[in-house]
Amino acid sequence: MSNEEKAKQESPVIKWDDKDMQTSYANVSNVAVTQDEVMMLFGTSQVWNNSQDEIDVSLSNRVIMTHSAAKRFLLLLTKTLSDYEKGQKAMREAAVSAQEQSKDSVQ
Repeated sequence: MSNEEKAKQESPVIKWDDKDMQTSYANVSNVAVTQDEVMMLFGTSQVWNNSQDEIDVSLSNRVIMTHSAAKRFLLLLTKTLSDYEKGQKAMREAAVSAQEQSKDSVQ
């Protein structure tokens, strides 16, 4: 049996229970750290330009996690954003290619 097959057998099945989940929107975030935990703050700002001297941010959520959980979150977020950006790049390249083919067929 390969190591991959062993890992699949030993890994527990994760069941995501979202019945009590709440959804929030944030366009502002900040991170603070202590010796024992990482705290992420999320909120919203209604500022549409940066010319103001003071910006009010309405904080709505605070997520506190251990350092090891924060590291796992960082890895997952990095991979997810990288995959998203690769998909966006592929879509842009396909759109440019389609535009070039359209121009060629018109000429």
